[in-house]
Amino acid sequence: MARKKTANSSQSTLEKLAVAIGACGKSAACCSGRIEADDFEITIAGAGTLPLPMRAKHVRELSDVAKPAPYGKRTETLTDPAVRNSLEIDSAKVELSAALQGAIDDQLPVIECGLGLPPGRLKAELYKLLIYPTGGRFRKHRDSEKRKGMVGSLIVVLPSKFKRGSLLVWEKDRPRRFDFGQARLEQAAEYVAFYADCEHEVERVESGVRVCLAFNLIVKPSGKRKRKPSDTADPVVVDALSDRLAAHPQKPIVFPLDHHYTAAGLKPNLLKGADREIAEQVRLASEQLGCRLHFGQVSRHLCQYADDETFGYGRRSYRSDPVDYDNLNIGESYDDEIVIDGWKDASGKSVSLADLPCDEIMLACTTPVEQWKPTRQDYEGYTGNAGNTLDRWYHQRAMGS
Repeated sequence: MARKKTANSSQSTLEKLAVAIGACGKSAACCSGRIEADDFEITIAGAGTLPLPMRAKHVRELSDVAKPAPYGKRTETLTDPAVRNSLEIDSAKVELSAALQGAIDDQLPVIECGLGLPPGRLKAELYKLLIYPTGGRFRKHRDSEKRKGMVGSLIVVLPSKFKRGSLLVWEKDRPRRFDFGQARLEQAAEYVAFYADCEHEVERVESGVRVCLAFNLIVKPSGKRKRKPSDTADPVVVDALSDRLAAHPQKPIVFPLDHHYTAAGLKPNLLKGADREIAEQVRLASEQLGCRLHFGQVSRHLCQYADDETFGYGRRSYRSDPVDYDNLNIGESYDDEIVIDGWKDASGKSVSLADLPCDEIMLACTTPVEQWKPTRQDYEGYTGNAGNTLDRWYHQRAMGS
């Protein structure tokens, strides 16, 4: 069934709540800085000290230990230089000097602050040493959460002369570009830290060699949280939440989160950036108003009429042809269903609750539903006896109060 439009008063109440909640989340999804170290010595098992700055001949000399870097596609691990053209050395073979390791650790409090993470609990665990020779690149992708408690990635670009090879990190569809100008001029090491679910891309290296260290950013477990006297909800959030509850007391309120989370990563202590700040305000406001807070997965299935402009004699597209989803002409929606399942309580423990169908009265979105990105699409082209249809599926994590 298609979701019904709500009355203006209900929409304004939800909009007020969404604005109040959105104002609580101010943390960025990525941050950057410079590494100050007395030396950048790195030892490679079986190859000796890593030469910095690196040149093409050094890359060739490391051929016995540096292997083509693979990438993941669904459940597969593939190697394709058209997608990822770089070499990697596993962390087990890489030893950082005490000065370099200490300089990186010194930046962790800065990264915690920049990403909106709790202080004193972030750990950087070396994952790979990556080498991008001339022509090296890595197309747009997301990092997988490789370890328990992993929330992000830290890339430290070492001093070595190269041209281009910028890193792009997307924050809500807006790319931020990091050029590593000081590293390219062999003046300093520079880093970028970002959440693992952020799409990012390494642009093609036009000349020289781009060398970097890749770390997993892991949030260490905390002890039992102590309530502070200063832990009070924002009055604006409390008022907006109270107004919404008064307008529809029998309907839960659902707050979709902006970041992506695995089932294991959907816990209060592993929430990312603005989601963490928003969740804390919702928790405090819910407690004040006597509401229960849960987490879950939002699944949306949207069905629309669509046209790829290939209908007609001699122009018909076949089912095996690739679909250009960005250039489809989208028509009327004839079915739009949102359901929440996979429930967890406020502490992150799984609980047995029935699936919850949603309508617009229940969704308080900082990112409008129309701007959600589909995780899967399926276009049914011309069949001769039916109109063309487009099915889209969306999956997001959410809080419910």
